[in-house]
Amino acid sequence: MKKICLVSDGTMPIPPVKGGAVETLIQFLVEQNEIEQKVFFYIISLYNEEAERKSKGYKYSKYIYILQDNYIERKKKALYRYINKASKIFLKNEITCYSAFYQKACKKIIDINPDYIVCEGGAQLCSFSYFAKYFASEKLVVHLHGNWFPSRKVSNTFGMAIAVSEFVAKEYKSTCTNNETKMHIVYNCINETVFCNRLSLEEKYERRKKLGFASDDFIIVFCGRICEDKGVKELIESVIQAESKVKLLIIGSPNYGMASKSDYLNKVKMLVNQHDDKIKFTGYIPNDELWRYHSIADCMAVPSMWEEPAGMTAIEGMTVGLPLVITDSGGLVEEVTEECAIIVERKHNVVKQLTEAFDLLATQSDLCVKMGKASYRKSVEYSRSIFYDEYVKCFTEK
Repeated sequence: MKKICLVSDGTMPIPPVKGGAVETLIQFLVEQNEIEQKVFFYIISLYNEEAERKSKGYKYSKYIYILQDNYIERKKKALYRYINKASKIFLKNEITCYSAFYQKACKKIIDINPDYIVCEGGAQLCSFSYFAKYFASEKLVVHLHGNWFPSRKVSNTFGMAIAVSEFVAKEYKSTCTNNETKMHIVYNCINETVFCNRLSLEEKYERRKKLGFASDDFIIVFCGRICEDKGVKELIESVIQAESKVKLLIIGSPNYGMASKSDYLNKVKMLVNQHDDKIKFTGYIPNDELWRYHSIADCMAVPSMWEEPAGMTAIEGMTVGLPLVITDSGGLVEEVTEECAIIVERKHNVVKQLTEAFDLLATQSDLCVKMGKASYRKSVEYSRSIFYDEYVKCFTEK
């Protein structure tokens, strides 16, 4: 049985008692491994009392906890980041950045001597190159949860990379100087047992009423950060211009989820205040409750204006059975089909295209139903069992 050590970036505990997308995915692997028992996982996590308590009782995984960085360690880490920036500029390469978390983890992993050590997330992959002092690159793996353009230092650290989409894999390979790097694609998953739940018709209308929607409104749901990258302003503008019954439900806080001020945020606030009859906010919703709000909608919008590595929100929408309207963004387009999603080009009057898509769906209920069914059929490809199987294959198949 292969021994695989999953090393988090030390910012959030596992099990994910404080949330975290990467931490949740790691926990999915642990739980599915208890069922299928194909490998043995070691999980390196930031210490948290509640997380440690929940980590007990797993037969095929062991959690190893590391205390949070102290003041001196945090300052030293920050200093190395500045030095690394200078190295990128003047030497066109990176240095091994200091990370107390990774150094402590490495000491514990040496005694375990696993078959593979996986870097799960992290803002600086050059910090993980510390492991290269003690382990061959063939043992070191990076799980690419986002877009990354590796330096020579990072390229030579990892012998294998697991990307969440073809797009992310292509980005990584574009600057990777290690031609021997093995690349695998493993798409993300969600907790499908939660998002497969459905509201009754009565519950659906009651929840709509509480949020200020009518039973015959055509509701677009958006779930994500209120920022320029996510295309929120463009989405709001498109809904304002759409048919009168087209409304927008933003899952999040009415304070727009941003503490800092910006021209973009001011424009969003102004649009919302002027059209509060068309735009509603839910406030914060826990992940395991999101399906209830997705279920009252008629369509999900993912209008990203940057290159999405992969869209977890889109998978949630498909699992609920919603037609999608998305942009041609990064790995997002890989997750859908033309049968379940209308794909909008970002560079050609995106607001007008979004409006046209919403008006089309709002006036053709048969098309909505057909696309929703196609969404659900596609969603079964993103189950936890498939995610686990594809992930484990990276280490167990030649």
